[in-house]
Amino acid sequence: MNVPQLKLLAGLVRGLLEQQNVPIGHSQALDAIAALPGLRNWPEVMAFPERVAATELTTTATGRLSHRLKTRYQVTLTPMTLLKALMPPESQTEVAPEVWPTGPRPGVYIATSQDAINALLVNYTEASDGALVYAERAGSHWENCIDLDEQGLWSNGLLRVPSGTLVVLGPLRLNQQNWDDAAARFWMACVLALDAGHRVAVLVDTPSPGNLMADIQLAVDMRQDQATDVLDGLTGVVTEAGELKVQTPFSPPRPWPVPVPNTATTDAIPAVVLPHLVSALRDRQVGILAAGSSVTEDNWWAADLVTALLAVTKDLGMACRILPRDRSTPSKNFLVPEPLKLLPFLPSIESAYAQGYRRMVVLPGSSDLDILAAYADDVLFICGAYGADVTETLRNVGGTRFFDKSQELFKHLVAVFGVCHLEGKSKPETACDVYVPSVDNLPTPGMGYGDTSRAIRAHRAVRWEDQVGPLIASKAVTLDKVKEEYRQVEGLEEYLAERKPRAATGTT
Repeated sequence: MNVPQLKLLAGLVRGLLEQQNVPIGHSQALDAIAALPGLRNWPEVMAFPERVAATELTTTATGRLSHRLKTRYQVTLTPMTLLKALMPPESQTEVAPEVWPTGPRPGVYIATSQDAINALLVNYTEASDGALVYAERAGSHWENCIDLDEQGLWSNGLLRVPSGTLVVLGPLRLNQQNWDDAAARFWMACVLALDAGHRVAVLVDTPSPGNLMADIQLAVDMRQDQATDVLDGLTGVVTEAGELKVQTPFSPPRPWPVPVPNTATTDAIPAVVLPHLVSALRDRQVGILAAGSSVTEDNWWAADLVTALLAVTKDLGMACRILPRDRSTPSKNFLVPEPLKLLPFLPSIESAYAQGYRRMVVLPGSSDLDILAAYADDVLFICGAYGADVTETLRNVGGTRFFDKSQELFKHLVAVFGVCHLEGKSKPETACDVYVPSVDNLPTPGMGYGDTSRAIRAHRAVRWEDQVGPLIASKAVTLDKVKEEYRQVEGLEEYLAERKPRAATGTT
């Protein structure tokens, strides 16, 4: 580069700032363009022509210019944007990366194994003569690595790193709890690829490998309202040999889901409950269907009831399971009844919906209830939780959200029931609680927690009290056992208070 060329570039910078409604004078533009060779002002340019002659138009040089425009004129233009704007028109279609210029084009590449990432690090280091790598945990062990913390991906400094630099992200585990965070990281990875010209490798783990690329594209696409389209940043895959392979299109068409034959039965649902569920589902086929059980299992609360609900709802569309969260013992996700185990296991409600599933088994404690509410007009969500009665079940399904003053979630509730298992003197006994919302028995918006809970209990279709009383009277179960199993149920004290005068008169 020479001084006359630098002067021409100053005119281009002046025009860029005018487009941003920041007009500057000729001398100011000359002082600004002096940042390209790393000089403070135009007099220094004239004093050090050899410094100008050694300058190449790269993202390192435009990174200095980007910083100067931001500090002096509060105008944010990325180094890659400036590079493309200042290059001759015939060179703007392909901008060679500064690091490893003959390598694969910048973009986001997906890896599914640590071995692939390790091989990529070896290949990149050899090709770039030991250039730095910026990495999260998947690449933090590499000798040329600079660690990125949780927010490092969003660091403005990454935009000023030489283009073509390798950035390694992950491992990202796709599941409902992590879906939004993963989507944000994929989106920012695309921004780095497009705005800084970096090569970004992302190590991903998913329960649905056949849909991985489509899920990533969906996750990025769902965030497009935050900025301009960045889907072009999604480029390809990291092979097991560590090669960055461009894949066009990035996401092949999703495989058409294959319906899984129903093998579940309704046996686990007590006979007193089943007719109310059938009736509720006759009127509404979408929304939230919640089951509670007083028995806690190692992995899945109310697993037998959730499985039975698959049989009750078998004619309401294809069913799948949603992976709720990352856990240290993934095998426990499969310690469930066989009919549940046979269902496709998908990483998120969003992914399942995109594939056409309209019956989803979810674990609400790991799902954003706003997501359930957003899809509940088109999807039947089957939820299992700990709960001996309906209010306890709703608390464990949605925390206090079912009881807040807006009452928004109740409009999506199809039915909720709880089954309490009591240890009897001669055999196990059960007592059930059922609430089916309708226009006549919904809690009134504005009610507090206590009033909402009482309103629900007042309109139950089946009451546990009506079944427990005869069991106690016949001595099939003890009062102490009832107190133990219903210790977290809010109506227990009222029930016991009502029983005292009956006990004194010998009535039930």
